[in-house]
Amino acid sequence: MQNSADLKFTLEDRIDINHPLIYRLITYGDGSDLKLPIGNWNSWSFGARGILTWLVMEALNVRRYPWHPDACQAHAPQGLELEGVFRLFEEHLPTPETVQDALDEILRIYEHTQSVFAKQGRRTLTLHRSLHDGSAGYATQILSMAEASKELQLDHFELPTNVLSSWSEAPRYSHYPVTIRVEYPVEDVLWGSDVIASKSWQPMKSAVESEEWVVVNRSLDGRLSIPVTGVVSRPAPESWAPMHKHPYRSHQIRGATSQESARKYLDQQRRTLAPLKGNSVPFRHSGLLSLSWRDRLKLAIRVLTSR
Repeated sequence: MQNSADLKFTLEDRIDINHPLIYRLITYGDGSDLKLPIGNWNSWSFGARGILTWLVMEALNVRRYPWHPDACQAHAPQGLELEGVFRLFEEHLPTPETVQDALDEILRIYEHTQSVFAKQGRRTLTLHRSLHDGSAGYATQILSMAEASKELQLDHFELPTNVLSSWSEAPRYSHYPVTIRVEYPVEDVLWGSDVIASKSWQPMKSAVESEEWVVVNRSLDGRLSIPVTGVVSRPAPESWAPMHKHPYRSHQIRGATSQESARKYLDQQRRTLAPLKGNSVPFRHSGLLSLSWRDRLKLAIRVLTSR
């Protein structure tokens, strides 16, 4: 078992992204002349993450069951960002050929990452993701699922996750109260700060968030198996702490046994879409594309006039 913090990389391990659009979507965009109407992966742009999710699924042949999308597929961007996404498609991905070029670059990045791990002889990578409650109660949810699993004497529980998720060892997250630790096969690791080159004039500058790894969830039902022992909590400031000291106990069902309550709680949570980020409001309803009538009409006109 290899922790990501223990890995050693050199500048030669970093790939230059040739596709201008893919570089701007994945990285901070340092050194790029291309201007986009939306943000990027690192700025938590909903549109950018949705487009990257789609491209990765197409490039790596990732499929999910119907009604098992992630947050990016359950909702469309809103307002100016929605207009920016449409403009990006028109300007950069208007034909099957331009889409294929983008898919080829995603695949090239993935294959490079795999070659770096192969060179190091790595088969698995233990990654960490630290969380706080914020407005979503996500840290409390994770603790509750771990506690309910212990009640049922389970070793693992299933957590719905997005197709793409980021995991990081960065010190800025060390004060978060809850950490998830998962051992991933390296085949699920897509890119990271140590394998992407920045076009900045500073060769050592991180192109993406420092010490971050982005992984793909290939599961048909979108669920990730979390070891109960991989959920760790620590003391935290009042504003960051989980909402309940013993979170699962707040979900006990009146008249039910503790095991019945645990089983029902886990079943409920495994059917809930993951939030787009750890401190955002989770999507708690059906994973259907939600568009206003105005946006539906606009989309229909664009599709009809582009043929």
